[in-house]
Amino acid sequence: DLIAREGIAADYARSGRFLGAWSTAHFRRMEGQVELYRQLTGMRAEALAPARQREEIGSDYYRGGLVAEAFGSLHPAKYHQGLAEAPRKAGARLVDGTRVTGAARDGGGFRVGTARGDFAAREVVVATNGYTGALTPWMRRRVIPVGSYMVATEPLAPGVAQEILPTGRMISDSKRVMAYYRLSPDGTRVLFGGRASFRPVSARVAAPVLHGRMLEIWPRLAGTRITHAWTGNVAFTFDFLPHMGMHEGVHYALGCQGSGVAMMSYLGNQLALKIAGGANRASAFDGLPFPTRPLYSGNPWFLPAVGLAYRVRDWLAPSAWVDPGHLGGLTALVVAAVALGSDSVARVHAALCEAVVA
Repeated sequence: DLIAREGIAADYARSGRFLGAWSTAHFRRMEGQVELYRQLTGMRAEALAPARQREEIGSDYYRGGLVAEAFGSLHPAKYHQGLAEAPRKAGARLVDGTRVTGAARDGGGFRVGTARGDFAAREVVVATNGYTGALTPWMRRRVIPVGSYMVATEPLAPGVAQEILPTGRMISDSKRVMAYYRLSPDGTRVLFGGRASFRPVSARVAAPVLHGRMLEIWPRLAGTRITHAWTGNVAFTFDFLPHMGMHEGVHYALGCQGSGVAMMSYLGNQLALKIAGGANRASAFDGLPFPTRPLYSGNPWFLPAVGLAYRVRDWLAPSAWVDPGHLGGLTALVVAAVALGSDSVARVHAALCEAVVA
């Protein structure tokens, strides 16, 4: 609705997603999740056995997988540009490239300091996610910044894209060190991403790692060059849930679990309604307990060890997979629900609470 209402040309399509099963045990878990996907999204979901896997991906890398049509795709940079243009057209002034140096109570509002001067604000919102810094230490202790890395191939030879991704869906998998990839909006390149490193590294360092992983899936692309590479931070939380709320009078929206395009759009809308007094009911993610851990100050020193443990578990192909209704894998269902509206979000949240308690 937002994209259509604001006329944002972001190459949006309801493409659906294929979630590849890294092991037979993972596939059995996916089979058990099909009905939950259908109930929560109201759209087609189906488990595809290995014999049918090539309907979705031109590779035998996985052991079957799950197709869910509730997911969409867009061009994030075009979407971001459109989101910035919408308030400008409504008369708002956006000031970027300006570092905030502090925010202090001032009467009924705040006095916000920046590198270019101070200003008064009735409300302050922190939505810094994977870039939450020392200015907001309480929030910084509750989010874990993790690097996300992407590459783009050169344009593929005619017909190759259709052979390797015949349905044009978004792709991800059930590995703990997962990969996520798709075709470019014009259908000519592969956009391939993943956790190339659990330490901060440059896109230039990450690109060969991602290229190697891409070739594990599609050996036939061995001669295909990488033309673009980029990186940025996403943010996870200790309970693997997105959070919005207020701390010492400051609103926050944080912890999108790697799915910020959809989730932060939803949280931003919910925060705006809350501030404007237009929300009919609280968001399912508003005011949840926001946990941290002893001795954690915002520097994820433990990530390399976590990454190693995840790689070992992938290598061992464990028999028990954390499914999309539990812990880290829950984001898939949450994002699908966000795309379908607040009622679905509330139902997902209730289901997740039940799963975590169980």
